[in-house]
Amino acid sequence: MPADLIIHLRAKPPTLNINKKILKELINGPDSITFVQEKKKFFLVSKQRPELKLGFIDSEKKEGCLYEISKGQPGILFTDFIFLSLYVFLNITNGFLIHACGIIKDGKGYIFAGPSGNGKSTVASLSRNLAVLSDDRLCIRAKRGSYYMYGVPWGYATINKSVVIKKIFFLNKAKQTTFKRLNTSLAVAEAFCNLSIGLYKQWNIKRMLTAIAKMVAKIPCYEMRFSLSEPFWERIGDLEN
Repeated sequence: MPADLIIHLRAKPPTLNINKKILKELINGPDSITFVQEKKKFFLVSKQRPELKLGFIDSEKKEGCLYEISKGQPGILFTDFIFLSLYVFLNITNGFLIHACGIIKDGKGYIFAGPSGNGKSTVASLSRNLAVLSDDRLCIRAKRGSYYMYGVPWGYATINKSVVIKKIFFLNKAKQTTFKRLNTSLAVAEAFCNLSIGLYKQWNIKRMLTAIAKMVAKIPCYEMRFSLSEPFWERIGDLEN
């Protein structure tokens, strides 16, 4: 997760009244809450009761705050807040969240993207001698002329850091391991299909497509069909020779 976003957990203000009925509505998960924008701030609110401001993200200060709405369960919405905060923060910094496994090899990042069932967790399990940044989703951001991948605070990982992306692979399981270099248009389409869209609205999608197009124009992208019986890392090594 990007380190320059700071999240605080604070006591709720006296004006924020949460009764048992409202609390029950909120603990239903991400479908019960959303963000609304007011100038430089994005407020976490109840979808049914948008007047209840449960926390906020300050895009200018790059920090967020979640209020403790229940004394017995201080972080009751914390996971959901982190998840939604990532969408907001990545959007305002021209980044995005993608369904992918991230592996670090020789100090560089390798992205293996795909929907559920296409082999992200399998790639992670077959890469246990390497550093696994995430087996589920990755944050992607441009920084200092390069593209970096970051882990997220859920899923399986063996390390927490950011690294420059070297190659991107779009996964499919097959009887034989093969690689096909993708042109920019196909790579954009594949990446877009694997985005974790979340709260993004139409105007955000255009910004995300622009960010993706710039990334795949700079980083080699491949369709990767892989077999469990073949050591795919050796084949990836062949691509670099």
